[in-house]
Amino acid sequence: MNKIAERSGLLSILLIPISLPLAVITLFSSFVLFLKEKRRSFFMLNSKMLSIIILSVIFSVFLSVVFSINKSKSALSFFVFILYFLVLFLVKELNKEKVIKALILGSLSASLFAFSQIIFNFIPNIKLEFLGKIPLSIGGMAIGFQKNNSLPRLFVMVFPLSIVFLKHEKNTYWRYLSICFLIIATIALIPTKPFGAILAFLILFLIFLFLKDWRFGLGFMLLILIPVFIKPDILGEFMESVTGYSSIAARINTWINFVLQVVLEKNFFTGFGIGCYTQAAKTFTTNISVMKNHPHSLYFYILAETGILGFISIFSLIFTTLFISFKNREKNYLYIGIFFAILGFLLEGLITSYLEYIPIGMIAFSVLGLAIQKNKNSEGINRGEAKVS
Repeated sequence: MNKIAERSGLLSILLIPISLPLAVITLFSSFVLFLKEKRRSFFMLNSKMLSIIILSVIFSVFLSVVFSINKSKSALSFFVFILYFLVLFLVKELNKEKVIKALILGSLSASLFAFSQIIFNFIPNIKLEFLGKIPLSIGGMAIGFQKNNSLPRLFVMVFPLSIVFLKHEKNTYWRYLSICFLIIATIALIPTKPFGAILAFLILFLIFLFLKDWRFGLGFMLLILIPVFIKPDILGEFMESVTGYSSIAARINTWINFVLQVVLEKNFFTGFGIGCYTQAAKTFTTNISVMKNHPHSLYFYILAETGILGFISIFSLIFTTLFISFKNREKNYLYIGIFFAILGFLLEGLITSYLEYIPIGMIAFSVLGLAIQKNKNSEGINRGEAKVS
């Protein structure tokens, strides 16, 4: 493997949570180097079914551009969407452990920046937005994190990878970095009030316990339910304190009365067009309680912008990688972390959006790339084995 291409690829993964422009530049540099060396094999996958699914995703999203309510904006968003697949194919060519190390280092940098905002009350005013979605500046995800909750979306994917990596890593230096990341990231999450992340982490831990031993899972579930039995309205009070009742009601109203009804009526198959949710919400409804920026749901966001064709193809890809990672969990311990990382963003995606935030989408597709990566590209995969069943 070309060492320059590999290092450039790993650097691009590391830079995603820190500086998106630099991450994109290094991503294209690595892509050109790999393409020069591997040519067509760069896009080759082990599974024909997986290749068909990926092609169907790209085709269905392209159709959403063709039938979009704003073709120019959708065309630009489609270019960004292609970046996600470049990340996926790039990660496929890299070493699993090195990619996870890059994700940990990048996330640690974002955590430290967010931590400095909390400690020193340092909220930078410099903010350049790309497509009106994600701040592009030296702070990457950290700048403006209190507004867009990017950190919870990031950590729900990186935490499982870091925990599994920490459990089996022998190098003291990397163990120390993983522990620092988990501690600082947890502190940095507090101001964001990440209800989705909290819920996702609890469910992930519950599933992990059930996989380990059903008695542990049952015991933990009962432990969680005890406060509910004692005070039935405690869950509602907690949700309201974290997100606000109006936010929950607005989400449900958006999903039912706008996304489902209007999409089904206007363009069932291809949706409003990728990148056009905000314009559609302002054009096709006068309901003031409908969320105009995004529907606060990965599932309804994909359905609204790409229709039923995009919805089926994209989630076919996600659930296929989820199945692959679960199937291979005993061959390589890292697959356990990959499985819970994918499951984590699927769970948090129930009540929050992902793919419209470019760095979050790139991180998500890098995790999918880890799932479909060939085992021969991972060195020392048998250093540790973690059985959960």
